[in-house]
Amino acid sequence: MAILECRDPAISAAVDQYVQSQSGVGRPISTSEAVQVLRTPLAKCYLSDRALAELVAASATNGGRSLFVGP
Repeated sequence: MAILECRDPAISAAVDQYVQSQSGVGRPISTSEAVQVLRTPLAKCYLSDRALAELVAASATNGGRSLFVGP
């Protein structure tokens, strides 16, 4: 999975906020679940689901979180 750089600070902030909100859940962060949740506040996001999932993965791994990469 390639690490993607996002130039839109609103998208990056939303992704980081989602990852941080999952810190107390006690399970790996699901990229597919994250994309579904993030599509509501980021309705006009120009990124594909895959690119958004890659941002979630990058944010999670940078924060020391484990991932579940689902369908």
